[in-house]
Amino acid sequence: MNQVRDKIRVLDLFCGAGGVAMGMLKYAAVTGVDNHENCGKYYPGRFIHGDVFTFYKHTFEGTDFFNQFDLVWASPVCTKYSIVTKRWISQGYNYDAVDLIPPTRELLQSIGKPYVIENVVGAPLREDLMLCGLMFGLPLYRHRIFEIEGFKCEQPEHPKHEGQQVYSVYGNPQKAIMKKHWIKAMGITHIPYSSRHFAKAIPPKFSEYNIKQFLKVNE
Repeated sequence: MNQVRDKIRVLDLFCGAGGVAMGMLKYAAVTGVDNHENCGKYYPGRFIHGDVFTFYKHTFEGTDFFNQFDLVWASPVCTKYSIVTKRWISQGYNYDAVDLIPPTRELLQSIGKPYVIENVVGAPLREDLMLCGLMFGLPLYRHRIFEIEGFKCEQPEHPKHEGQQVYSVYGNPQKAIMKKHWIKAMGITHIPYSSRHFAKAIPPKFSEYNIKQFLKVNE
């Protein structure tokens, strides 16, 4: 690090309600940006309400704003590549899903800081890392891939999917009994399980792993 301070600083783009941020709070001061204003009710760090691309182009481009951050994380909308979207399309639904990955990568490259882009398996990312809930003792799979620029992450061993009790977390839970299952599976307690933002989050253990790897190579 160029400066000595208690915590590194992370810019969390498309931050949602803060699944990523919760995994980093022990190690980093996190600032989130998202166009869903109600995410700010749950977000555990500094929250900026706004569209990520407008926020950059018309607010902070050409300023020193980005110099304060050591790492930029982005979790652009994954609907174009999600299993659910592919299922709908296979059933004949005309689903025009947005693809934000190319403009997100261009944005991060223009900022010039180490970055992580996270998305679902099948998204057009360079697969520098793949994480599964089983790697962290969580009862879910929720595979996610990560394109990482500016540092390296060791790939954890991927446990075989054999007989474990796992839960699927998507949509909205139909029964109250799912509350304890979803919370256990995701390791998230700061977002109400009934909120639509809960199912869209990633387990904080995923971002915690990334930030610890970043610190390991930048200590």
